Amino acid sequence: NNKSRYFSGNDHELVSIFNDPNYMKEGNLFTYDSGPSAVLNRCLYGENINSYQFQYVNQFWEKYDDMKKFYFMAFSEGHEGTGEVVRHLDKP
Repeated sequence: NNKSRYFSGNDHELVSIFNDPNYMKEGNLFTYDSGPSAVLNRCLYGENINSYQFQYVNQFWEKYDDMKKFYFMAFSEGHEGTGEVVRHLDKP
């Protein structure tokens, strides 16, 4: 099987922040003010939640600058009813 020489699985993974009790209320994923369905800007420890993923990918790119790489990023900001929270992705 030639596929194994090209791809052998994931070497790195950013663990989800969704289990952090400071991000969402225990036992209730669907509140308007916290967690993945919040209609407010999503912060964790004073930073937008997406900043942690950007920091990770930047460190990953710097660490492996001489290697081919692929990184997939998915954000929870687009998963709420108003469609307004996703605009925070474009702000530093």
